[in-house]
Amino acid sequence: MVVTPIIIITFLFTDCYKIANEYNISYVLKSYNKWWAYLSLYIFFGIILTSLAQNYTRNNLIQAFKIPAGSMLPTLEIGDHLLVDKSIYKKNRIQRGDIIVFPMPDKPELDYIKRVIALPGDTIEIVNKVVFINGKQQDHAYSIHRDTRVLEKGTSPRDNFGPIKIPAGNVFVMGDNRDNSFDSRFYGFIPIKTVKGKFAQIYWSWDRKSSSVRWYRIGKSSK
Repeated sequence: MVVTPIIIITFLFTDCYKIANEYNISYVLKSYNKWWAYLSLYIFFGIILTSLAQNYTRNNLIQAFKIPAGSMLPTLEIGDHLLVDKSIYKKNRIQRGDIIVFPMPDKPELDYIKRVIALPGDTIEIVNKVVFINGKQQDHAYSIHRDTRVLEKGTSPRDNFGPIKIPAGNVFVMGDNRDNSFDSRFYGFIPIKTVKGKFAQIYWSWDRKSSSVRWYRIGKSSK
């Protein structure tokens, strides 16, 4: 998106130059007809158009995010850099299994990324870490449990939760790293209208521990 405005500006200046030559009219140069003046205009309008294009893209089309924590392991690793599609839900409905970005309900300045587990009208229940949707046990092959303990109902909602019906206009989200995720089990439902977008693809991945690029992760998508 940075290149596009530069191409547009270059085309406009080139086109103006061609038109001026076609008319072949004698013109007395003014004090402002200097190369540095035109270069300044080129840079000025290039910066403005680039900024507008970037803002539009970030707000309406696609935005980059970085994974700072391990709540979505093993699907998303710490140091993964993602592209999030911000236009997909303008024409499509959220589906179970979608990995979405949304603002924290009580801290809207913070963006979280989790997986949609239950949709409006669904009834969710968690029994000894096993998820049930509408009474049917779910086989979430992407999820992991690293804590062998099972926390009893009443002490924590982590391993035993519900049953509860998802209200209209909301979804229930969880992290794939089930024993180490702060999600809807703790802070409740996520209003669909606040969802910013869906994880699309990993475009960069950096392992801080080994100070190396995870080349095998680049290009991985949500499918």
